[in-house]
Amino acid sequence: MGKDNLQKELEKLRAENKKLKSKLKPKQSYVDENMAKFKKLSDYLHKNFLHKNNKGEAVTRYFFTRPAKRAKDQAEICFKLNVFVRDLIEFKAKQNDPDNAPARISMDEGSLITFLSKGRKKRNAKAHPLAPDIGIGIDPKYLKRR
Repeated sequence: MGKDNLQKELEKLRAENKKLKSKLKPKQSYVDENMAKFKKLSDYLHKNFLHKNNKGEAVTRYFFTRPAKRAKDQAEICFKLNVFVRDLIEFKAKQNDPDNAPARISMDEGSLITFLSKGRKKRNAKAHPLAPDIGIGIDPKYLKRR
């Protein structure tokens, strides 16, 4: 190999190395770039969205306190994501079409489920070894009762 060929091969390897390194670097997500804004939103939700619990006390709607599991741990403040998303869907449906809100809510929930399910791995149920011909995913407790 001549010097020119070695130089070309080196450039090719450097370009490939650069391409592989860029794949290894984790890209910053939208949340990473806007962490301060999400923190402000969380604080706003915690302070301003209150409702009365069954004791008549004003408590935050989208947060609850999970007690510590061990004595050395602190209680954890947890966000009720499902409640928040459900309220947002209901708000959007009632704002856009108050007469058809239940149907709109149902469609939006289905759309959200589809969106969140993309890219999720599905686990295939295994046939029970005692009854492989009956079907996939038969509960062994059901087979024992018969």
